[in-house]
Amino acid sequence: MRLILLLIVFVVLGWVHPVDAEIIFLKDGKIIEGQVIERTPYQVQVLVDGDTLSYPIRQILRIVEEGENIFEMTEDEKRRLHGFEEKEMLIQRLLEALDVPNSLNTLFMQLSREAPPEAQEEIRRLMKTDVILRRIMPIYAEHYTKEDLEKLIEFYSSPLGQKHLKTTPMIMDQTMQECIRYFKEESERHD
Repeated sequence: MRLILLLIVFVVLGWVHPVDAEIIFLKDGKIIEGQVIERTPYQVQVLVDGDTLSYPIRQILRIVEEGENIFEMTEDEKRRLHGFEEKEMLIQRLLEALDVPNSLNTLFMQLSREAPPEAQEEIRRLMKTDVILRRIMPIYAEHYTKEDLEKLIEFYSSPLGQKHLKTTPMIMDQTMQECIRYFKEESERHD
């Protein structure tokens, strides 16, 4: 809906020509116009009136490149305008509630840091969180109904759901250590 309103505003203002600089549409409705000076899998840096501003990828809805017609919509935007992606939007909300984008970014940064220096640039080029998220969304769509997704979002957005997300890795680690102790004790007992 917000995208439709933005497009109407641009038409009313007579903005029907290709853009002269990049335009970044943020998910919160803000529009930034400037020159993109760096893109990483995690953020975009934009030069705006002499200042360098950084925006996390997860906050960006769309970037319209210099010379691109602002009214040429991507296939994703066309589906949004026609209401075909309600389930996809629920999956995106679930992934955000599960903190998957941040977890992927953290993993990618760690992989990049641990890689040999000659491989780091290639890793940064390949590690595109938004691309990975789009690729895993059909997996969630295959296994969950719209109603399942709504209930999962409700749970993981709750304080208990957030506690579950934070404590599960610790519980799994402690469980693994307890299993190791058990197997060690049992093997010593039979020796």
